[in-house]
Amino acid sequence: MIIEVTQFDKHSLRNLIRQRTPESLEKLNLLLSIPSVKALAHQEVTPRQSNELLRLSLSLNNQEAALVLLNIPAVRDLA
Repeated sequence: MIIEVTQFDKHSLRNLIRQRTPESLEKLNLLLSIPSVKALAHQEVTPRQSNELLRLSLSLNNQEAALVLLNIPAVRDLA
């Protein structure tokens, strides 16, 4: 069950990053304010793909989402 929740959270975060709207950024901030979700931000779902959310943000040129993620120490440390 924990793995399923983790994957759901990661997929939700990815979806919000892809949307690139003010509303999705607000929701991204809200989800990342939850400690258990924030703790997932730097972890890999795909093997050997750490910081997937940051890399997705940068690849989509979503600077706002990238800045939100870089404010998380674990994400910033891996960047």
